[in-house]
Amino acid sequence: MLILNAMASPANSEGLEWSFGVDTFINSESKAKSLNQLSMSYEMPNGFYFGQSLYSGFFGKGDGLFVGGIDFGKRFKLKNKRLISLGAYLGGGGGGGQVSGDGTMVKPHASLEFPYNNFTAGIGISAISIDGSDISSPALSYYIRKPFNIFTGPIPFAKANIKKNKIKISPISLKVMQYIPTSFGNNSLNSPNNKKMNLIGGEFVFDQGKNKTTFIQANGVVSGFAEGYADWILGQRIKTHMGLAPISFEYGIGAASGGGIATGGGLLFSAGISHKYKLLESTGLRAGLQLKHAMNGEFTVVSPSIDLYYDTYSRKKSYKRNFNQKVHLYSGISIHKINANYIKNNKSYSKTPALLETTLDYFLSPNIYVTGQASTAVLGDLGGYQLGLFGIGYEKPLNSKISASFETLMGAGGGAGVDTKGGLIGGVRSEIDYWVSPSKAITLGIGKVKSITGGGMAPLTLNVGFKISFKS
Repeated sequence: MLILNAMASPANSEGLEWSFGVDTFINSESKAKSLNQLSMSYEMPNGFYFGQSLYSGFFGKGDGLFVGGIDFGKRFKLKNKRLISLGAYLGGGGGGGQVSGDGTMVKPHASLEFPYNNFTAGIGISAISIDGSDISSPALSYYIRKPFNIFTGPIPFAKANIKKNKIKISPISLKVMQYIPTSFGNNSLNSPNNKKMNLIGGEFVFDQGKNKTTFIQANGVVSGFAEGYADWILGQRIKTHMGLAPISFEYGIGAASGGGIATGGGLLFSAGISHKYKLLESTGLRAGLQLKHAMNGEFTVVSPSIDLYYDTYSRKKSYKRNFNQKVHLYSGISIHKINANYIKNNKSYSKTPALLETTLDYFLSPNIYVTGQASTAVLGDLGGYQLGLFGIGYEKPLNSKISASFETLMGAGGGAGVDTKGGLIGGVRSEIDYWVSPSKAITLGIGKVKSITGGGMAPLTLNVGFKISFKS
């Protein structure tokens, strides 16, 4: 490490970024031959970074393998402007009978990065192991990463005043959709082709103008067939007109797993069309129709959807946002103090399973924010159990060092035999933040999540973690 410090200096970029890549196993007996990866992380000025990464099967027959967790590390800048990145990943997951037990995934990694005009390409090596599976292999890693370059400053008037080349998060959406199957495959719980899947989801849209937006969405089953199924999509929408009607075409790629669905490696492609209808100045509906297909599986659905969106950047000249936009990124661990009906069929399991969690809070005012949370089990013999929640929160500073917050949450969850009664989950949470610096805090929280229909899982939750706040 002393030699490394002598030849390199810390990378000096800062901010929220995303990355997409592939890890190809060098020596593995698993049916999955590689994993794809989507990450959202925050890099500090000294080169340290942390955030959430999601992995799913890519080539081979991963059968819906899906892992979520926390990635952290440090980048060093070389004299030739290239970067060395050293880090580690800790997560948990499962799917399709690939994983038994905890499903804990560990991945130390090192890579060489090559910056270009507006993105960075990387190639590296890692060692990937997933507890309870036959995945244990060195791997070659290939990825690109790109800063979101989010605009977070005060907005005096209209959208046109947003700084050049800055991306804004707008809008944010609550999604309701139905998956109508054209094919489930032969291994999907007796192929019930007449059954439909009802899902809810959340979406963040990153708008750079020029009639193009990038979106990240996560969706989960809440009723109908395939409890425990979830997917995420990273995609782009292109705005155009069909006659006088404004429409958007969209396409994306992501991962799908759970619910006994034959998604093969888990790689999911999505394409569709949608139309927005404004109800109020900042609120409206988006009606859409998508086709989703597992690239190396037998899962294909047609999906009508309705989104309720909130545009955080009003076009009205009377609108004035006179505060600097805050965004909180949190990573930590959540302990579930389980109830008697937590697990189906009274299986043997831990009384206090642990989940890794990452949360993004986006502030609509100095105190009110929307939150999106992703959790996946890492301890307690619940490999493959995951939760995706979103909601509204309120934060109140108590003094210069301590702030308190309260959140109401809704979303979807399932997997590993946890009894979510169809998948629809609700919850509340209260947190205390101790700010060790103006932008970094230690977070403690207590809450409760439960199946909305009742009679299933209803654990008390305790969480502890680390939070970063950033703004202009």
